[in-house]
Amino acid sequence: MSDAQPGSSTSSKRSEQLERLRALHMRRNEARTLNHKEVIEEDRKAKLPANSESKQKWAQYKLEEEQKYEEAAKRGEDYSRIKLLSVSADEAERFDRKKKGKPRRWFL
Repeated sequence: MSDAQPGSSTSSKRSEQLERLRALHMRRNEARTLNHKEVIEEDRKAKLPANSESKQKWAQYKLEEEQKYEEAAKRGEDYSRIKLLSVSADEAERFDRKKKGKPRRWFL
């Protein structure tokens, strides 16, 4: 026969079960808090105006442009000239054509 006591195996089983139960409880609580945070973030985004993302991108672009302008000023360079030199001729032509638009017939 075995030397193990019958009471110790049941108590160890019970403690293992309680430990697993605690682990599951912790995982459930963690999932609940993460879900709650996601719901709050979704709600915050839903309450924002429709064009808030484009406004944010535009503000970020302006901030980056200002930083580039300041860096060029520190180096003693003209930022508008640097910016124009970075645009290719094809892009400039395309922009001019788009800016010009279609010719208006009523002036002819």
